[in-house]
This record gives sequence, structure tokens and C-alpha cells, in this order.
Amino acid sequence: MFTISTIIFLTIVYNIYWHYYRKELSLKGKTALITGGSRGIGRLCAEKLLENEQVKCVIIWDVDEKSLAECQQTLSDKYGKDRIVTRQVDITNREKVYEERDLIFQNHASVDILLNNAGIVNGKKLLDTPDDAIERVFKVNTVSHCYTVKAFLPKMIETKRESHIVTIASAAGICATSGLSDYSASKFGAFGFNEALRMELKYQKLDHIHTTCVCPFYIKTDLFAGIKDVIPYVFPVLDPNWVAQRIIKALKKNEEVVILPETLRLVFLFRFLLPVSICDKLIQLMGISSSMETFTVPQCIEGSKYERNALLFNLVFVVDITKLKPHYPPEAFKPIASKLSYYLRNLELESEYLFKQESKQNLQYILEKIYVDLSTKQECSIYIDSAHSLHLKLIPYLQKPPIVHAHDVPIPIRNLHALIFQQKDVWDITFSQIIPHIDGVSFVKQIAIQSNVHVEFVKKSLQHLFNMYALKNKKVVMQLFSRRDLEEEMIHYICPGIDKGNMPDSSQILHHILQIYCKFKPGLRLQEIVEKHHHLCQYINPKCLITYGLLKGFIKRVHEYPFLLKDEPPTFVPSNDELTSSQSSENLDQSGSPMSGSFESSPSKTFTVITKQKKLNPNFHIVNRETLRPYITGKYCIDEICCELEITRTELMKSLEQFENTDFSNPKLQQVLEKFFSKSSDGNVKHSNNWVVLLNTSRFWFNYRHIANTLSFYHIVKNLGIPDSQILLMLADDVACNPRNRYPGEVFNNRNRQKNIYGENVEVDYRGYEVTVEQFLRVLTGRHHDSVPRSKRLMSDEHSNVLIFMTGHGGDEFFKFQDQEEINSADIADAVQQMAERKRFKELLMIVDTCQAGSLFDKLYTPNVLAVGSSLRGQNSYSHHSDPDIGVAVIDRFTYYTLEFFENRNFRQNPPSIEKWFRTYTSENLISTPNMRRDLFERNTNSVPLTDFFGSDIKIEFQEDLFKRENMTRFNKYTPKHSNNDYNQQFSNEKLTENENAVEITFQKSVSFLDIKVISIVAIGLLIFLIFK
Repeated sequence: MFTISTIIFLTIVYNIYWHYYRKELSLKGKTALITGGSRGIGRLCAEKLLENEQVKCVIIWDVDEKSLAECQQTLSDKYGKDRIVTRQVDITNREKVYEERDLIFQNHASVDILLNNAGIVNGKKLLDTPDDAIERVFKVNTVSHCYTVKAFLPKMIETKRESHIVTIASAAGICATSGLSDYSASKFGAFGFNEALRMELKYQKLDHIHTTCVCPFYIKTDLFAGIKDVIPYVFPVLDPNWVAQRIIKALKKNEEVVILPETLRLVFLFRFLLPVSICDKLIQLMGISSSMETFTVPQCIEGSKYERNALLFNLVFVVDITKLKPHYPPEAFKPIASKLSYYLRNLELESEYLFKQESKQNLQYILEKIYVDLSTKQECSIYIDSAHSLHLKLIPYLQKPPIVHAHDVPIPIRNLHALIFQQKDVWDITFSQIIPHIDGVSFVKQIAIQSNVHVEFVKKSLQHLFNMYALKNKKVVMQLFSRRDLEEEMIHYICPGIDKGNMPDSSQILHHILQIYCKFKPGLRLQEIVEKHHHLCQYINPKCLITYGLLKGFIKRVHEYPFLLKDEPPTFVPSNDELTSSQSSENLDQSGSPMSGSFESSPSKTFTVITKQKKLNPNFHIVNRETLRPYITGKYCIDEICCELEITRTELMKSLEQFENTDFSNPKLQQVLEKFFSKSSDGNVKHSNNWVVLLNTSRFWFNYRHIANTLSFYHIVKNLGIPDSQILLMLADDVACNPRNRYPGEVFNNRNRQKNIYGENVEVDYRGYEVTVEQFLRVLTGRHHDSVPRSKRLMSDEHSNVLIFMTGHGGDEFFKFQDQEEINSADIADAVQQMAERKRFKELLMIVDTCQAGSLFDKLYTPNVLAVGSSLRGQNSYSHHSDPDIGVAVIDRFTYYTLEFFENRNFRQNPPSIEKWFRTYTSENLISTPNMRRDLFERNTNSVPLTDFFGSDIKIEFQEDLFKRENMTRFNKYTPKHSNNDYNQQFSNEKLTENENAVEITFQKSVSFLDIKVISIVAIGLLIFLIFK
């Protein structure tokens, strides 16, 4: 208690002394270099230095030639030509930096003060920022600091003069904010660079070189023009003159870190004291995370009549997101701001509206009226002058509509005819022509022919309809049995135009409908429904039955994609004229309407219009091979091909008989094939199959949890589709048959014992004394005796991803096998290297759940290897909970939280990444520090889905979830796994505790309640000091 409170108190006293009483650095004869110093903070810092007559010279680097020339002229006139030097330097070009350094050393002895001030910002959300703009931000804000410091630090060391390196970072470099992802990351890097540099200088005992890192809040400069005050009295937007003065003061006093304003330290304190979710909420309430909604639209008009030969103005839109209507997010205001800015620019170019004082005075009234009208009525009309008026309208922000294809069948979900009649002035001619033909049967191309409208216009019109009246499918099957109104709606829709007097009871109709739905299966066609279930279709319209099922999500249509199994010599892709000539000249629509030519989904990208009147083929027609071949690549579904070639399904099937090796696939299988068999830039197949090696090396009853860990991972990979033939399961002990097992033949991984994970379908490849170091190494390297069957071999190749899971007892760089032998980290590294040399994997993921797991990865050196461990070197790994009936711990914490992660994710639609999986482990949950070694792995773990290792490559079959949340009870107490620092001693202790009741061990609290009170009082005192300061 005394120690903690004393340290905090002395820290406060020391900071007060440091701030007020430390001796200032003398600037006599100093030469300073400022990057980005032609304007803003850099220029102000230069002026503050030049005001001190003891400063010998200030050198300014910048890329803006015009501002440099103006800066040179102004400062030279004020402080003398000999004391100011400006140079145009791109600090992201290291050759240029080193070249200018040599030039400086020729004219000046050295640089004593290096002020890395240059910085840029995009001010956009990550997805809205181009990649090259992100790279530019990092080069200017972070990488350039490395270049400048490496250029001038050696001379500072050599001269042994008092020197100083100042890094202008940002408050966003310690506490990030939305809309500044790239800027925050770059400033985090600058802050970290300064910290590391300071430590390096101290380690080398270079006490004459000092560093300062300045982290200011938003400053009223061009970089953040238009930023609003978040909380004016607590976090104001800073005055640049005051910031520059504070930087020079910090430089003189050799302050290591300067945070401006001082009250911003509260945010950083909250960041470390409060939970992340609460801290994020506080930052959001304070407005820091939304402050970037006021970015500007700058304009520049050059002309000799303007001061400095240019007129610069910024149009700022301040959007209060808390008061916006749902359909008008901040994105809806961007077109308004852009349009208004360019409108003012054109006014200035035409009539000098902004230059003339008499017209400029009206600008405030105009902007206020725009603000009021857009906020209240979402539109605005303003009279500017006799020749100009302005009309603005806030358009609801809508997501991008779905792509409409020529073969799609639009289904009306409301009475569109009545809609047109009620709102005639809203709908244009195209809508009026196509809506009568949207009947839920005709596809887009038919609608274009029937309505005499170009097919591209039909697509665009339907996209707008989707935007306004898009239907979201809902799973309402269970609601049919509880909601009478829904039953009546379905019966009324599916049984239209039928005499209700002859209809049976509604419950009987509902029974018939559900019977038909239950008989649906892949490949079923409408004609087959009518023929097979005619006795149920007496009162039911089959087309309405299918339409209603699609609308409500009861059924889903599966498209078939024909493709060639055997690659044939390529043929030419027919042009539209050739495609037209191959079809019957008698294809006339009943209305005699002209029909459009090729469409965006066609292999032929040229666009022509067929003026000859046609209609869909009424006569049986076989399409020739050359015309059909470009469509059977697996990318076009049957509906799409029939639509493009204007043939029926039967005609297409007959036409496909011309090819001997054709087959069909569905979209999901197509996606799987493309993902796992697509080719990389070098022409090699990216991925072909996954293999898994699961190793448990522990014997004896008290190691029950290790068996459960291994079997749990076995079920994870098997549930995600990896077959037993590609899983090697190695169990050193068979606890299922242990005499102490109260449930013979069963193994459980939770106290509730609801699922036997040792079930009938578990195939063990190596068991008991077969699990040895030699056997494990032979499995990995493939060095088997000829008598070993294929089922016990790892048959992976250079296209395979291999997952290795190891659990048992471990220590510092060794892993225990049963009670006799062990394998060390060097052996593991050598085995992995042999696997790579023998081309036994493409990528390898190693997971180890044991004590000091991280020490087993230290000596790995093979590329494309990723390693994950449950603990660091020197740390134990712990079990999660025990089962009183079984008498031992049943699962380790690492495996428990792995199961919890897998049972809460949808691997079918969007498999999570490896990085996301790893981030779910916390030190609080594991009572140890999880670690991942990424330096050998080429890919970014954020972009690697877990199914690249845990899932199957060809077919994924999802079985029932074996690890449901209700089966896994959380417990407050935990039992530590036995450490292996002194394995033999603890092993003997374990033998003494082999009884039916597991011993639960709890840990004494390391901080007393009194300590907590003292820390709280000191923290409150620190906050009061910072506020008054």
C-alpha cells in the first residue's frame, strides 16, 4: 500500500518540478531545420525561433514552391537574409533528403534543432480513401521522420553539441478518432518512433541529444480548416500562435512529451482506466469521434486582381449527426456542399460575386437561408441577383440498388397500376410503359420487347423500383401457425379467382399448401408440381404458390450453370450480327415490337440494336456449337443463356447434347471451386486440400482435460467439412476406458455432459504407446516404413494447408510426451523445415495449448508458418472448470474459449479471419497471455479466413452444433494446469492427488481494498491538478 501511493505522489511532485523549475536550453548559435515550415505551425515556429536573436539560422523545407518564395521574402525582410534559408524538398524522397543534408553541411557546421513538422491529412473514412493517398500520408507523417533523423543524427553525435529533435505528432496519435484512420495510424507511428528514439539515445548515453514529442488537438490551420469546437471550454480548437509558443517552450525545457491542451490527458487517463466500450462511448458523447463531419470544400481562383494573385475560400458544412433524419445521413449533404462550392466559384468567374464588397455582403444571408431551409424542408430556392438563382434539394441517401439482369423476373409486391394512377406526375414515360408488363412471369427482356422500351432503360427503371419498394425476405414459416391474418393473406394470394363457395375449409387449404411446400426439392419444375400434385392443386395456382414462397423466403430457386468438363480448343466469340443470323427469322412478338441486342451479361461486349422485328422462338431450334460454347464456361446460368439466345430450356438441353463432356453446378459449388482452384500469378493452383494433425501426449486420469481438448478440436474441423481421411488423431491415453470413468466409453468437455465427444464416429489413428516423439516426427516428415497404411499417413502436398494442434504438458522450449520423453523447440523447427523441403504444405498453422507454449515457436524459421500459443514463456496455462462427478478438470481455458468462438460464428456465409479469432482470447479469460507468431507468414492474418485451415476445400457439410452455449456453463473458480518448470516434482505431487474429488485452487488477491482506496484518492487529486493547471 505504502509503495504504490508513494510512487504516485512522487511522480506528481517530480512532474511539477520538471514543468516549472527545470533549467532552459540555450539557443545561442543554434541552427534549426523545420520540415513543412512555409506555413501553419512550422512557419510560426520559425518566426518564434528567429525572434530570439541568439539563433544563428533557420532552414525551412517544403514542397510548395509558391509558399516557400513568399515565406523567404517575408521572413528575410523581417529578420534578415542571412538568418533564413528555404529549400524545396520532398521529404518522402530519401535520396533528395540526403542530398540536401550534404548541401547544408557545406554551408553550415551542423543542424542542432530538427523539427519534424510536415504532415498531411485526407480526412476521409478508410473505405473512401484511395490506396495511394493512404501511402502518401504514411510517407509524409511517419516514414520521412526516419529519413531526416538518419540524415542529421550522426552529425549531432559527432559534434557533441546540445541538440534537440522535435516530433510533431497529434492527439490522434494516442487516441484515435473516426474519419482519421490513416492519419491516426501514421501519428501513432510518429509517436512510437519518438519513444523508441528517446530510449535508444538514453541506452547509448547520448545525454546531449534530447527529444520532444508534441501531441496537439485540432489546430486552426489549413490542415484542419473548418473543424468545430467539440467542447469549447474543455477541448477547444487550438490557436496556432499559442501552439507554436508552447512548442518552443517545450524545446527549451527539454520536455519529452507535450499534450495540448492539458485537459486532453483526461481522455488518455480514461482510455487506460475504463473499459474500452465505456471509454468509446464517452469519446462519442464528447463529440471527438464525430468532429470530422465538418470538413470543407476548398476552392482556389487565380488572378492578378486578387491579393497574392489568388482567391482562396473554403465552404464548410457543419452537420449535426444527432439531429439528422434517418433518410438523410451525412453522406446526403456531400453533393450539396460540392454543388454550392462550385456554384460560388462560377459566380466569381462570371460576375466577381465574391470579390465585390456589395455582393459579398449578401453571402451571409444566403448561407443562413440555405441552412434553415435544408434543415426544415430539405430543399431551398434562393434569388441571387437578376441573372442568377439557386435551387438545392436534399435527396434521401439510398444504398446502391441490386444489379438487374436481362433474365431476371421482377415480382410486383404492391399494386403498381394504382400507384401510377395516384401519382401521375411522379412517374416518367418509361415507368408508365413497363409497369403494366411486370406480372411476376415475364423476365426483363420480355418486358422490354412487350413495352417497346430499350432493355437498358428497363433495367435502370427496375433498379429505382427496387430502391423504393425492395422487399426483405423474412422467415415466417412458424408465424403461419400463430397468425390468422398471415394465413388469410397466403390463401387469398395463392388461390385467386376461385369460387369461395366451393372451396374447402381454410385450414384444409393451408394444409394442402404446406404439403406441397414440403415436397419441393432441387430440380423440381413447375410442370412437375402440377402433374405430381394435381389432387392438391385443385384450388391452388402453382405460379402464385412459387411466387409467394419466394417473397416470404419459404423456398429459394437454385440456378444451374452448365460448363465443359474437358477443355476444348477455343473458338471465336460470335458477334451480335452472327448471333442474330443463327436464329429463326420468324421470331416475332405478338405485338410486333422490336427487340434489343446483346446485354451486359453476354460474353460479347459490343452493343447493337436489332431492328428486324422478332419474338421469342416458337419453333424448336438447335443452337450451333460455335454460338453456344462461350456460354458454357460455368459463369452463365440456364435462364441467362436462354434469355440471351432466345431459346427455351428444352432447346438448350438439346443443344448441349452436341458437347460430350458437360455438367451442371450450382452457385455455391461454383464459388467453392473458384476459391480453392483459382490460379495465382505464377500459374499454380492456390489451394487443393486441408490436412489436420491432432496430438495429445498426456497419460493418466488426471490429464482427462487434454484428451477433451484434442477431441474438441477434432469435432471442430470435422463439423467444418474435413473428412476423417484427412485427420490424423493421436491420443496417448484412452480415458474413455479408464476404470475411474463413471461413464464408460464416454468423454465430455463440460460439466453438463450433454454430448459425448468420444462418440462412435471418432477414428483414432495412433493411441497409447504409439504416440511417441519418433512417430510424431515421422507423421510430419512422411518418413514411414512401407508397412504403414495410408490411413496413418499425412498425405499432404505443396497445395495443402496443414493444421497441427498439440496439447499436453510443456515447459521452456520442450513438450512432454507421456512420462518418458520430450521434444524440444529445435526438433519442431527442424521437422517443419523438412516438411517444407519435401513440399508437404503450402501454409501451416500450429496451435499449442500448454504451459509456456510460446517458447516452442522461438526457433521456427520456415516461411508460411503461423504459430498460436495459449501462453508466453514463463507462464502457465490453466484449465477452465472441473466436473465433480468425474473428479477432474474436463477442459482447458484456451480450448474452451476456442469452442465458444466457433459456436457463435456463421462459417457458411462469412467465415471470420484468423486475426479476429485470435483477438477473442484475452489475458483475463485465459489467465495467461495468448501469443501469435506472424513474422514467417506471408499473408495478412486479417485477410486469411479460418476455413483456410479449419475447413474443407471441396465440400463443406454443416452438421449439428455440438458445442451450444447452453452446454457450456461458466464458472468463477478455476484449476491451474500443472506447470512444467519442475516437471518431476509436480508429477509426483499429481500422483498423490489421484482421488475422486478434484482440488480447486484459488488465488489470493494481489491488491488489497485499502490499496484501491489510496489509488483512487491519488487519481482524483491528479485529475484536479490537471484541470486547474
